[in-house]
Amino acid sequence: QHRLAGEHVVRLGIQRLVVVGPTAAEIAAGARTADLAARCAVVEVRDAAEAVALLASAVRSDDVVLVKASRVARLERVSEALAGRVST
Repeated sequence: QHRLAGEHVVRLGIQRLVVVGPTAAEIAAGARTADLAARCAVVEVRDAAEAVALLASAVRSDDVVLVKASRVARLERVSEALAGRVST
């Protein structure tokens, strides 16, 4: 099912996919397999801290970011870090 999720990301026209940890490798593989035109940048990182570092410098104020994971991955750290950058 992870591979299918990656394929679906490409079909939706998402421009960048960041997957976190070794259990998400199949998501990345599915996206790469489905993305024959290389429209979706697929990046694999080790953990939430690495994802925050990557996204903090890449996300613009008008970007939409979906953070999806099981609780064990602790990716709420990513959404909390990005939310802290938003001015209200």
